[in-house]
Amino acid sequence: MENGIEIPDLGAFPIGVWEVQSQQEDGKTLSSRSSLPENTFGYIFQPNGRMVNRSINGFCGTPPVITADFPGTWTRGGDIIRVNMRFWGGTIQEEWKIIQSTNSTVQLEILRSTYTYDFD
Repeated sequence: MENGIEIPDLGAFPIGVWEVQSQQEDGKTLSSRSSLPENTFGYIFQPNGRMVNRSINGFCGTPPVITADFPGTWTRGGDIIRVNMRFWGGTIQEEWKIIQSTNSTVQLEILRSTYTYDFD
């Protein structure tokens, strides 16, 4: 705690493999994994600022859902992560605030999310 404000343990996040455990309109919870199981949602953050966004492989979300790996980039400034990543229909730019972080779980608030589609 610093000046009465609790500072989250930011650790080495986001480097590593993170599976999406839960997602809300304004945030998400990620869990650390050694690898992403097939057809799960998540991210692989590499130390060089590159990333993989594992998300749905098309516009249809009717089960069974098939996922694919899409390239992206990331940067971190303090407790803010900025991601620029591909998805099946274009590009997503998001800004996340780290709310809470341990070695195995991280809770994020989505501050900004912009989708740019490759088609009209």
